[in-house]
Amino acid sequence: MRQRRRSPRKISGRIEVSITDHGVKSIDSMVRKFNKKVRKEGIIDEVRDRKQFTPNSVKTAERKRAKRRIVEKINRKRDELFNPKGNTYEVRRRRKN
Repeated sequence: MRQRRRSPRKISGRIEVSITDHGVKSIDSMVRKFNKKVRKEGIIDEVRDRKQFTPNSVKTAERKRAKRRIVEKINRKRDELFNPKGNTYEVRRRRKN
């Protein structure tokens, strides 16, 4: 089976914040708005990803672990919804991978 190559994320060339933007009243709010735009654009994440090489096997393992955590969380919420026993929360042992 052929693997598809993912195209790199496109990052726009400019991020601009001006005083005329809605909600910008001071330098501090301009900096906060700029940081928010940078975070939303994904520039900081991209720099962190490129800073150190991680093999595909490690990335795949991380994705699997994240998926497993989400499934466990959904199952736990479903169990609490359908089996109400008051306010008791059962501590479950995590599997060691």
